[in-house]
Amino acid sequence: MRTSSFTKALLVVILALAAWLVPLWWALRKKDEGGFPTAAAPPPSSSDSLKPLILYVEGWPTRRKLDLKEIQGVTAESESTLAPAHVAESLYAELGALGITPEIHRLDRTPDSLDLAKFKPVVFIYPVRHGRPAAEVGTFFDRRVEPFIARHHGAAGLSVSDIAVGETTADTENARASFAVMNRYYGIPHGGGQCLSPEQSWREERQRIAAQARAIHEEVKP
Repeated sequence: MRTSSFTKALLVVILALAAWLVPLWWALRKKDEGGFPTAAAPPPSSSDSLKPLILYVEGWPTRRKLDLKEIQGVTAESESTLAPAHVAESLYAELGALGITPEIHRLDRTPDSLDLAKFKPVVFIYPVRHGRPAAEVGTFFDRRVEPFIARHHGAAGLSVSDIAVGETTADTENARASFAVMNRYYGIPHGGGQCLSPEQSWREERQRIAAQARAIHEEVKP
């Protein structure tokens, strides 16, 4: 009777060990053979998926003399490369020639769904007002850039550049310096940009816009 009980107990122990050891042996064998499927690696984070974002401030063409009739709507808007919208179009075309298709929006009409994390760099094209960037730039930073910084606990890869359009080169450079200070406050890399004014020739304006496009190309190319 004792022998029978001992035999049953031994059999239970053997079965328990087998139930534990057999799966372990099978798992180790599969591991050695490389039979287990591995989890797919996440897609690499690359700047290949990023593209430039052009944001421009709508404004009248910059020129030395104010045309009140034009502002009052009595006469049509003059054709000028120094209208911020025209500058944005020119930059868009220059980037296209380099094989880059940016996204472009009027600054005060950017869609709520616009995700700044998907763009590099963000290019601001703005008229100069009293030696500073147009007010729309500061408003955009308050409403869109600052919350972005808060959500991501920092710049999170965001970088900016700009093209300032002013009446004189001195005013325009002052505005760009102010823009750079604003970006340093938020810890956002400022990749530089260009100053445009009526003091420059049309040819120089085109050269500066083309130079900006090349700088952006250098930043976004793989």
